[in-house]
Amino acid sequence: MGLPAATIKQWQQASDEPDPILEIKLFAMNGQEFVFIERMGGTMRCRSFTALKKTGKRWEKVWDEYGDKYCMVCPEIKVRILGSHVVLEVPKSTDPNCEQLFHKKEFIWDGKTFRPAD
Repeated sequence: MGLPAATIKQWQQASDEPDPILEIKLFAMNGQEFVFIERMGGTMRCRSFTALKKTGKRWEKVWDEYGDKYCMVCPEIKVRILGSHVVLEVPKSTDPNCEQLFHKKEFIWDGKTFRPAD
């Protein structure tokens, strides 16, 4: 991403999660800077999602989403950031071994965190 190692280290510390990072997405919303981090860890390949917001020279955790519903999901969870919305989607699969616990979850920024969209 061409970012300084110190910035990535700040994100790791602010997110306070031990699992390895799978993906990082930078985005701006309402003139504020955010970073979205997807991680995967454990023997059940559980995913977790964190959003950080830049406050001055620091990054603050403003949202995280995790749990059993994000473990062993196939095909992989697709993450889309659309304006003030974060969408987690599991594409339909023809594989009978893929047990999908959800197909789509949407969260909307309320000024402080991403809350489930109605």
